[in-house]
Amino acid sequence: MAPEYDHLCEALDEATVPIVAELRARLEVTPSEKDWLAIDTAVAKAAVIGVKRGAHELSEQVEEAIPDDGAVSYDVDLDCDDRWAQRYGRTA
Repeated sequence: MAPEYDHLCEALDEATVPIVAELRARLEVTPSEKDWLAIDTAVAKAAVIGVKRGAHELSEQVEEAIPDDGAVSYDVDLDCDDRWAQRYGRTA
């Protein structure tokens, strides 16, 4: 990933922690640690998808706004570690 995007992984981790904490506080049942890992991984994957879609949309908007001879794109090489799959050896 380009150096200007190096902070995105950490920023996404920081952004998703409160979401998972809110889930923990609001659920009436107590999921197992395996379930929490699945929830945490799903939230992280959703965040990565959102960033990628946002970068694509930004690229399209900028492309429309610049002269025909110019080109700009924001390609974010960002992925999510599937910690659930790493621990349990398969994907959902």
